[in-house]
Amino acid sequence: MKRMICLMMATLLMLGLCACGSEEAPKSDETQPATEAAHMAEETVAAEDGKVTYTIHVEDENGTALSGVMVQICKDACLPGMTDAEGNATFTVAEDDYKVSFLTLPAGYTYATGETEFHFADGATEITLVLKAE
Repeated sequence: MKRMICLMMATLLMLGLCACGSEEAPKSDETQPATEAAHMAEETVAAEDGKVTYTIHVEDENGTALSGVMVQICKDACLPGMTDAEGNATFTVAEDDYKVSFLTLPAGYTYATGETEFHFADGATEITLVLKAE
């Protein structure tokens, strides 16, 4: 009987050891889609270096994007940028409270309000600035 118990325990021990490390690596179809994985990698890099991408969108009163508009983002120093075809200028900088302003207004446009300096809302990384035709 004692021998039978020892044999059973040895068998259970062997089965337990065989079960360890038998997990397979995930198959390629079980992994995240490439775009999602790449997006997560970008977020990880951004979080690691402490930088955030801020976007300034410039449009007219009709909602038409304005390209080629010179804007700047300022804290201790100012960084200039120009809006692209979609009316966006992006800046990847340390997370902080930034002031936004126009370096020059496009020909034929003026400020839609009396404001000439703008700020991102608390925690926001995007701002839309509206200009009106003169």
